[in-house]
Amino acid sequence: MKPEQPSPATPAKQLRTRLLLILGGLLAGLLVAEIALKISGQPRFYEPHTSPPQFMFGEHIDFNTIGYLNKPSSSIRFQYDGDPRGYFGPQNEVSHLTNAIGFRGRPFPFDLDPQGNEILIPKRDQAIRLAFLGDSFTFGEGVHDQDTFAQVTAASLQKRWPDRIVEAANYGVGGYNTVQSFHVLQRWAMKTDPDAVILGFVLNDAEPPIFTPDPVSGRPLRRQLAVEQGRFGTRPPGRLPGTGPPDRLWYRSNITQLVWKFRVQRQQTDGMVAHYRSLYTDTNPSWKTNRAALLAIVETCQQDQIPCYVVLFPELYELNENYPFKDVHEHIKKTLAGTHATFIDLFPLLTGKQAADLWVHPTDHHPNNEVHALVGKTLAERLARDLPQNGAVKEREK
Repeated sequence: MKPEQPSPATPAKQLRTRLLLILGGLLAGLLVAEIALKISGQPRFYEPHTSPPQFMFGEHIDFNTIGYLNKPSSSIRFQYDGDPRGYFGPQNEVSHLTNAIGFRGRPFPFDLDPQGNEILIPKRDQAIRLAFLGDSFTFGEGVHDQDTFAQVTAASLQKRWPDRIVEAANYGVGGYNTVQSFHVLQRWAMKTDPDAVILGFVLNDAEPPIFTPDPVSGRPLRRQLAVEQGRFGTRPPGRLPGTGPPDRLWYRSNITQLVWKFRVQRQQTDGMVAHYRSLYTDTNPSWKTNRAALLAIVETCQQDQIPCYVVLFPELYELNENYPFKDVHEHIKKTLAGTHATFIDLFPLLTGKQAADLWVHPTDHHPNNEVHALVGKTLAERLARDLPQNGAVKEREK
């Protein structure tokens, strides 16, 4: 008697078997991915750097024009959560040294006498004075004093011209817009007989001042940034307090944390792009005001026959053919067309580089020391061509 043959599987049973195999494969893959993420410690959520008192307000500072300065005669110390690039100090810190006036760097063309009065340091015969204006990019947030592009420019020129004394005066202050930089130029820089003026321009320099007077007390109030107002979407991990996903069971998985991180960063990026693009419209009053200040900086330099350079930093994001602000760069370039200014767009210099490799830290997207080095050397090469080749600065007409 022949043994009974097993009945062939029905199509429905075959489908269930395939689905179970697929599901099992997916679960196994997710398990492997979860284990790999846990072993590698990903995704990592960094805490923001420490924020010590950084700015100074006072009666001697016109709040309606300059607003504020860096805290004078200080070591403004930022401590970061980790040191991914191996650049910071032993406690993951960077100290920003300021002089008696409230700008970065020592020595400086200005100082205070024993009575606290501001005095101008006479320019030495062999000196070449460079005045650097701008915001935190010029100030050099997150980089050591000697690594700011202002100091790199001066050091590079000093090697070219050993018989001269190249001085870099860094007038950069975090949060400044172009209007404030113009008033700093008038209030301090022009009094020092500079041989060149360099404005570090960043796309957010078209925004209003970050401090406004309280209508009741008159005390400075910090304006909420777009990211804090929700205009950039959900707060991104690692940029503001409360980093990381919500404390829910669903987010105990490293995979779901990674998905959350990508989603929130995408929202943040889309909001940032929309916000910065909206700044550079002819109907935006803040851009009108800052554009007028930009042209006033150039005109002020032209009146004294001082070379003026406007150095445009790109946003450190998608530094490739997909960079979303190419037309904004072109708009700024056209604004300066036909003026006395030399326009230097840094986007070509940084094209093709990974933006995250150029950040100070995952929580601080200011340009790091590598960017400052590139910018400083590029500026030095341009200045060496523009200023007399023998290192002597021509006498300007009196």
